[in-house]
Amino acid sequence: MTPPWAQLGNQFERAIVARLANEAAVLGPAIGEDYLSQALSAAFLQGRRRDEYAYLLILEPSTSLRDRLKLTDDVILRRSYADLVRIDRSGPDPQFQVIDIKATQRATPFHKAQITFYRRRLKSLWHKRPSEASDNRPSER
Repeated sequence: MTPPWAQLGNQFERAIVARLANEAAVLGPAIGEDYLSQALSAAFLQGRRRDEYAYLLILEPSTSLRDRLKLTDDVILRRSYADLVRIDRSGPDPQFQVIDIKATQRATPFHKAQITFYRRRLKSLWHKRPSEASDNRPSER
């Protein structure tokens, strides 16, 4: 059972995303799904979608992230879900911005670490697919 504080946080997040969807194209999970599918997450990250935002995007673990973080074999990375990822196509290379929605006015050290971890996961996805990352490799903000 989800604790009441988490339920409030989830309601707040959904309200923020619904409001954003009135102003911008937001790719979200299919009806009845909790997260974007792997196929939609990949399509967004590869620039095959015209949406500006992806809500609850899947970030899969990768070997390049393990190597970058120098993790031992006994550390298990699981799939992560970023609240929002924005793609900015205004420059020569697409740039991604990870946005974590919190129902608080103060970012804690945990919140900052979470965003940093998601950014590293996002970046590692491009390092593991050099053929897709070639000239169209996105940068991160």
